[in-house]
Amino acid sequence: MIMNKIGIVLVTCNRPAFFEKSITALPKADKMIVINDGRKISECLVPTYFDKFIQHKKNIGVGRTKNEGLRFLLESGCEHIFVCEDDIVIKDPNIYNKYIAAANNSGIRHLNFAYHGNANKNEDGNPMHRKIVFDDNCNPIITLNKNLIGAFTYFDHKILQEVGL
Repeated sequence: MIMNKIGIVLVTCNRPAFFEKSITALPKADKMIVINDGRKISECLVPTYFDKFIQHKKNIGVGRTKNEGLRFLLESGCEHIFVCEDDIVIKDPNIYNKYIAAANNSGIRHLNFAYHGNANKNEDGNPMHRKIVFDDNCNPIITLNKNLIGAFTYFDHKILQEVGL
């Protein structure tokens, strides 16, 4: 049964310094899981408020690892699902609600942070927007970009159930 729960999976693979920064900056959610797809890390690095920690015995790849986390969050009844890679550091503790509001206001049920790396930046390192979508009050609610970046992603549970993992 869906109860409007927010869930997040943090995936990591052989980047302990990135992982340590990312996990300590991650805002709390209703369901939280860490999946390590690389060399063994100590479970004590995962805060006790996380619901689950999975250590793969061998690398299975980022796509399968993300799907494993998505499946856990769907089975846990999460309606709003986030996937975060270990080299993302969240700066805004309200990030989940902002993505959910953007999805609700735009009708777009799958969103990605697009400024990780240089794919959507100009030569000076500034964001290169393709289009900005505004609400009825002329407030920007979403920016469209050329390149799809999946290091921080939002899914409405319905899109995952309709399309699949």
